[in-house]
Amino acid sequence: MEKYTLSKIFFSLYKQYLPPENARIFIVPEEIYQKTEPKLEQYIMQIMGYVVYNQYINFKEGRIKQFEFFQEVTVAFENFLNNVAFLGHATDTSSILKYGEEFFEEIDNHPYVKHLIEAARKTLSYRREDTVIHHDKGVYTIGPVKDKKVESIVNIRISNINKLEKILEEYIDTVRYSDSFYARPFLPDAGMTEEDAIEYTLEWTLRNGTCYDLSNIENFFKKYICFIKDETLSEYKRLHKLGDFLGDELYVLLKRAPVAYETPYYFGFMMKDAHIEFPNIRMGISEIDGKRRAHVLAIQTSQTVEENERSKEIANLVKRMLPKSKYFREFNPSHLLSFVLFLGIINKEGIDEIEIPDFLPLRYQRFVNEGRMGEEDLYSYQYRLTNKFLNTFLRINEHAENFEILNYTEYGTPLRIKTYGMVKFDNEFLQNVYNIGYGIAKDRTEEQGYTK
Repeated sequence: MEKYTLSKIFFSLYKQYLPPENARIFIVPEEIYQKTEPKLEQYIMQIMGYVVYNQYINFKEGRIKQFEFFQEVTVAFENFLNNVAFLGHATDTSSILKYGEEFFEEIDNHPYVKHLIEAARKTLSYRREDTVIHHDKGVYTIGPVKDKKVESIVNIRISNINKLEKILEEYIDTVRYSDSFYARPFLPDAGMTEEDAIEYTLEWTLRNGTCYDLSNIENFFKKYICFIKDETLSEYKRLHKLGDFLGDELYVLLKRAPVAYETPYYFGFMMKDAHIEFPNIRMGISEIDGKRRAHVLAIQTSQTVEENERSKEIANLVKRMLPKSKYFREFNPSHLLSFVLFLGIINKEGIDEIEIPDFLPLRYQRFVNEGRMGEEDLYSYQYRLTNKFLNTFLRINEHAENFEILNYTEYGTPLRIKTYGMVKFDNEFLQNVYNIGYGIAKDRTEEQGYTK
């Protein structure tokens, strides 16, 4: 193997930072390689840790044939070259170890951000060495190297480390002192240290970010602070009768979810006598410029209740009551039913904006990390889930007035819906479901062709 491999990589990168006229005549004498190589090895140990350093030394000394982390090493060198002037050092290799120390000092001085970076490493890959930190004049980007098979669009961007530190501290304090089950890791009987509880909470929260959220991480955590603090729907934390539906009593409850789920709270709908639970609405309320907005991250069939004949019957009824669509055939009728009820509830509370994410790229990344799925299988799986989820809202749009889609999901942006006053449906069944959520409906079982 070449004796000065790290130096060759370093100076080939360095050459790219020179003006063209200087780059053409740039030559590195061997004595510079001899002087630089040990410093670069120390830097790799310093920045990337023992696993990478030890593999490089084994590779250098011929004990193994392959070194896996050349691209990660390249990023580490680029970080130095991008920031030496910014950090006030001379552009020479004598300052590289000083930069390495200051790189970690800056992160160590922001303990919540440090926990976030470690949480991101665990979430992005089963090996922390496969995740790199790009650093460019105060902006940090955590993500996989470009040639890894993990989706290259998944990058966590920290644009202001001081601002993010304060937001993360507020988020953890909000979680810790809330009545939500997100607070469970901080309870004495959880068996976690303070640091483990913080990292665990941040790790699972990150899984709920879209690509856009992850590149705007400060706003993402501010949104989750709102999800916990908002009291708009607090009356539904007590069992609340919505009305009569299909010859039965229909109730709603705003329930609490552990941190492994998409949101701290979710809506559950239950029919009393039939013992049926409709799919749960995993949601939160944020406030943007004084305006409240509902976020629906998922609609999920309850895992605690087995599907029975009556629930199948109701799902078939919903499908029967809706005209066929030539555009959005693949959707879940029961999910649509839950969302229309939810829409009535939030409209009654004066909330007229709804945001739905397109894709949560880290939600099921653990399936790959645990070897349960390949990257292509995971992509196909999430693609199917996402399409079916979004079709629910597009299906409603076919039948609703005062219901406008402001933004479709493209380029990582969410589906955004705006309602204007009460929503009017051209379908009597949907109108009655919405009115039940809004609190103005009467049971019209016989007219809807259903008997108990």
